[in-house]
Amino acid sequence: MQTPATESLTGGKQGGVLNEVQSEDFEHLDPGQAYFQLDYQITSATQRGLYSYKPNTFTEATPDMAEGPATISDSDKLITIKIRKGVHFSPPVNREVTAADEVYAIDRVANPNVANPYYLGYLESVEGLKDSKGGPIPGVKATDKYTLQIKLTEPQAAIVVASMVLPYSAPVPEEYAKKFDAKKPSEYVNYMVATGPYMLKANSEGKILESATSPASR
Repeated sequence: MQTPATESLTGGKQGGVLNEVQSEDFEHLDPGQAYFQLDYQITSATQRGLYSYKPNTFTEATPDMAEGPATISDSDKLITIKIRKGVHFSPPVNREVTAADEVYAIDRVANPNVANPYYLGYLESVEGLKDSKGGPIPGVKATDKYTLQIKLTEPQAAIVVASMVLPYSAPVPEEYAKKFDAKKPSEYVNYMVATGPYMLKANSEGKILESATSPASR
């Protein structure tokens, strides 16, 4: 029997079905809200955050949706991250991810309809975030198609960057998700698109058809 400590990390095949079986229920699968160990087993398979930990590694984060390590400047109060090119959202969005999708992902954590449970603990120093109610956050901008820039009011860049292994940093397409986020609570979880190697099985309009325990391959 393979275990996470001994199984091969190479030689896998593309495609197929990932079945996730648990003895208890998930809490939240919306990447803007997920904050539970069981949630991560699905969000890690379906959502590509800015950074992630490789299997059997927990001391050093690896760029995932990010192209490389974050650049920190202005006395630890400015974060610049290049977004990986060529990553696409699953249907029905079907387009390349850009830095603007990362901006919206961060904007929406302050939306009370999303009800992210932890964002102030990690992101309180982001300029304008504490006063945001889900609209644009002044300190979070896309300076070009593939560049995300985050301005801080305090020198806490290391804390902010370290938090980017959490699901909230997975990109969300505003033109698609905004109408779901306008509902209270947000209904995006029922229509989520994926950027990871798997997606939840959905119809042509993006409505998820089966329980989150049976993701369909992309």
